Amino acid sequence: MNFFEYAHNSQYPRDYYYRPSEDYPEYPFKKYGLSETNNDVYRMIRSLFYELGLDKEHYGQSDWNPLGTYITPGDTVLIKPNLVYHHNHKNFPDHNGLECMVTHPSVIRCVLDYIMIALKGEGKIIIGDAPVQECIFERLLDVGGYRRIEKFYSQAEGLPCEVRFVDFRHSIMKVYDEIHSQQIRKQTEFGYKVVNIGEESFFYGKESKRLRITNFDSKETIEGHTGKVQQYCISDACLQADVIVNLPKPKTHRLAGMTGALKNMIGISARKEYLPHYTMGAQEEGGDAYPYQDEAREQQYKLFDIRNQYYKEGNELKALEITKEAWALEKYKKTVNNGIDFGAWKGNDTIWRTVLDMNHAIFYTNRSGEMKERVQRKMITIGDMIVCGDDEGPLTPDYKEVGGILFADDPVEFDLFLCQLMGFEYTRVPVLYNALAKREKQQVFRSNDRRFCGEKIDKKNSFAFAPQKGWRGFIERDD
Repeated sequence: MNFFEYAHNSQYPRDYYYRPSEDYPEYPFKKYGLSETNNDVYRMIRSLFYELGLDKEHYGQSDWNPLGTYITPGDTVLIKPNLVYHHNHKNFPDHNGLECMVTHPSVIRCVLDYIMIALKGEGKIIIGDAPVQECIFERLLDVGGYRRIEKFYSQAEGLPCEVRFVDFRHSIMKVYDEIHSQQIRKQTEFGYKVVNIGEESFFYGKESKRLRITNFDSKETIEGHTGKVQQYCISDACLQADVIVNLPKPKTHRLAGMTGALKNMIGISARKEYLPHYTMGAQEEGGDAYPYQDEAREQQYKLFDIRNQYYKEGNELKALEITKEAWALEKYKKTVNNGIDFGAWKGNDTIWRTVLDMNHAIFYTNRSGEMKERVQRKMITIGDMIVCGDDEGPLTPDYKEVGGILFADDPVEFDLFLCQLMGFEYTRVPVLYNALAKREKQQVFRSNDRRFCGEKIDKKNSFAFAPQKGWRGFIERDD
């Protein structure tokens, strides 16, 4: 089931608490007032639920419960937004740079209301993410407007649980001037389980000695992906959940080509050492960090390996010394690789395996961390596409106005629809192509705008996202 709710020139609301601007019959918090300014997001999400036919017999009544199709009283619901980083390094004088980078709080607020309706005062809601290691989570909550959500629900009565945003990471990188300090968080709300998916992994049968993730010691990455040991570190916040409400911020991605429903679930990993991002070396040598053999790059990457060991040991000064030595090699690197590094290009053959493995683990791992044959939890995905990010995503994206909200109750179907909306060819997006390899590719898409209906969106009706430079000239559709 899918639907793309589109409204040209729609905008994020200006109301401090992101309240609806209309007195909807089912709205449970009328006593706290309505927004005096328009809330396009709330109206569009509500309309999307109606168009999907969710609880249609009660639409227009106070007991309308659209998410009751997926959520029942007593459930534990995980809301997984896309909270990448606390700052966009690109300068947007007319816009908040975070709007094209992270899930907007107004989307979370609306979805929260309908989850509250579905739970009927019984159950638990968890909201959180594991952003990049250097992200200052508390600052993101402040500047991103997420604290307003916490403040609003703190005054409400009869809620099934406290509403708070949680950081799932168990290690972070603190940065002071040039000093980078990798630290283990001593107090975390949720633990984790190390889950072995074994022969189900897309890494099974692959050589593991060169698997890497930037800034992390490679020892655990390699040990976690050798032979029948194919491990991922899944937050208990996910494993406790009966239902996952996946709220990605669709945008381009330097490693995967695009961020959608599948890629967003990387953020439920409590320890990133278990997440291979690229394979050391040139493509012509069996790696995928960059296209062509390059001795300076090879030496630089070896130094980064040493630096990452110092990070883990807590030797920040030695790590800084090695970092400076590595960057001194920059001027000797071959220009034929066109600035491509760390797997940030179309030739990345590693990250898609990690993404699909993580999604497999999420669906089939029980609360105890054991793999099962049957799916263990439900997932629905609601994509915040009022504003998206293109060009140098995910950390420095440009501001891409779209004006839509995208829904699907299957993450692969969501990404297939999203890929076409972005103007990309799914066969050139490894995450999506490999996810679709064993299933029917033709999907009928639905929308309130006829241009986005049917089995395939015409190229002229796509939003023509500008790809990240390592994917430019490859990922775009030709027809």
